[in-house]
Amino acid sequence: MEGRIRPGAVMAAICGVWFAWMLYLALHRWHGLGFGAFDIGIFDQGLWLLANGHEPFVTLRGLHILGDHASYLLYLMTPLYWLWEDARLLIVITTLIPAVAGWLSYRIARAEGLGPWASVVVGATVLAVPAMAWTPWDAFHPETVAIALLPASYLAARRGRFLLALVLAALILLGKEDAGLTVAPYSLYWWWRWREARPHAYVLAGLAVGLTALSLFVVLPGHSPTGELIYTGRYLSGESLFTLSRGLYLVGMLLPGALALAAPRFLLIGLPITLANFLTAHTYQHEIMWHYTAYLLGVLAVAVPLGAARWVAHADRVFRVKRLTGALAVSVAMLLIAGPHLVPWLGLWGGINEEEKANLEALITELPPEASVSATWSLAPHIAHREAVYTAPNPFQERFWGAGGKPPLPDPETVEYLAVDIRNHEPGDPMLTELSSGNWEVVVDGTFVLARRR
Repeated sequence: MEGRIRPGAVMAAICGVWFAWMLYLALHRWHGLGFGAFDIGIFDQGLWLLANGHEPFVTLRGLHILGDHASYLLYLMTPLYWLWEDARLLIVITTLIPAVAGWLSYRIARAEGLGPWASVVVGATVLAVPAMAWTPWDAFHPETVAIALLPASYLAARRGRFLLALVLAALILLGKEDAGLTVAPYSLYWWWRWREARPHAYVLAGLAVGLTALSLFVVLPGHSPTGELIYTGRYLSGESLFTLSRGLYLVGMLLPGALALAAPRFLLIGLPITLANFLTAHTYQHEIMWHYTAYLLGVLAVAVPLGAARWVAHADRVFRVKRLTGALAVSVAMLLIAGPHLVPWLGLWGGINEEEKANLEALITELPPEASVSATWSLAPHIAHREAVYTAPNPFQERFWGAGGKPPLPDPETVEYLAVDIRNHEPGDPMLTELSSGNWEVVVDGTFVLARRR
């Protein structure tokens, strides 16, 4: 009937509003110096180097881009930086990915037999998972593409388009070296679910195992300054798996997506990567606000609509509505409790006043594009488009540089400029000490100081 509200249009509007508001918050954080050198600065400098034909040795980290992580996807993304070489492009992509996942969850629910409005509720439930909202807050990481690519691959397979599904799943492997922990069990699910997809499942499993082995035993050691993997020490701590932070992680991930519990076979795809995150002393890996949730979010984007279809299949209409709306209410409640603040003025999203904005603009304008610079954490990603930019106090004093004491720090005498954010700096801070050494002439003064070597 003409003028009738269409569920698909409502779901598209929900995804659009989610994307627009989260993008506003993320860009507010960017302009308010809420992001730091790690990790958006690393990927921004790496992509800028690749797009301009330079060796992708990221001086903000002191590592080749493939010595840090096997993120082959960055090479495929390089043409995007020919069009718009700006870190804000990465923020847009990061914010778009969960919004697309919400839409795909809606489409999967429809494909699994749920009604149009029930599918809208399912898609909204997935978007309200707290870790989805944390994804733009944590900014770009290549593995976050799994959040959208996994449901896209499943939907293609569900429709019998197994070659397309295979390509989409293979792209997940290009994000990071640990993607095989999700893609390999996903290929087993294919083998179990669709007999006609078994040849494709074998190919996908081979790609998952082969590319993971190539990354772990050839590419990463070959680009590492030590000739070894640089993050394995995280997994040798012998910590107990039964800690409060790990428990809160499971609650924060599974309670909002409780519908997924009715699809245990698909949910099990997320078990290997979850165990890997639990087996590390790196606490970020078992906290919901960081990018380590990406693979499990991709699993939930499929398992929630699958579980919803199973949970309501044999329920009467009233009970079905109660189950779905109850699941959405839980997800929204968890978003408000465990997600980031959804307004910019509460502090999580950063912020500087108008005077500081003018000071920052003057610093960026005065800094020559080819100059070598050492910049404090908050300023570094805003001036990363150069061959030599260091995360202070590097190269004057080593901090978060390279691995195992290698490579050696560059000669501090090669640094031409200092960019210093003096907020919250303590007396004796290496950058303040360097500024007051008499070797530097202040070019821009204020909250953000730019000084050039005399």
